[in-house]
Amino acid sequence: MEICFVTAYFFYYKRKDPLEFALFIFLLNAFNLADGLDGLLISLFITGALTAFLITGEKFLLLCIFAAGVMLLINFPPAKMYLGDSGALFLGYTAFHFIYTGIAGRGFLYGALGISVIFLYPFLDTSWAVVRRLASRKPLFGKDDLHIHHRFRKKYGKTAALGILFLFNLVNNVIFFTVLRQLPLKYSWFYFIILMMNAVLLRFLW
Repeated sequence: MEICFVTAYFFYYKRKDPLEFALFIFLLNAFNLADGLDGLLISLFITGALTAFLITGEKFLLLCIFAAGVMLLINFPPAKMYLGDSGALFLGYTAFHFIYTGIAGRGFLYGALGISVIFLYPFLDTSWAVVRRLASRKPLFGKDDLHIHHRFRKKYGKTAALGILFLFNLVNNVIFFTVLRQLPLKYSWFYFIILMMNAVLLRFLW
């Protein structure tokens, strides 16, 4: 895991909300960790940005989708070019700034739950990585090849793993857009049911 401290500092200086700051840092790291399989992070960003555009109408997201689509053509396995840390962190910042802030009009809880479903795979994988490393007493910011996409790549191959994880995230985007975003906050517990069901599904598939 890596943190872009300069970006994080200016974000916190501008917003000064510790909960949003923690979510922002988590999302940056989640995006960075998800960039371990050719085409995965970009395809997840495209689906999330499209969902956010349909909700918010933010036209800049269309430009982001187009640019990410062009990049996906050369990042699709076997990749000819890679995002690297800078590209992954930039997508994370863009996702938070335009997607979280676009759907957080009903408050932090709604925005946090919403973006965790829109980018469900990065959130679940990073959460699993934190739990795994704490349980094994390994460095929290170290590197390993035990991420979910690494396991999928070994079991299914690069292209099939990418397809499975893309469809997994796409289905959850559809669920959020058609059902979850219309639920009153008193039913926010339903989000956690979706998160747990998807975590079990991923564990079953690997």
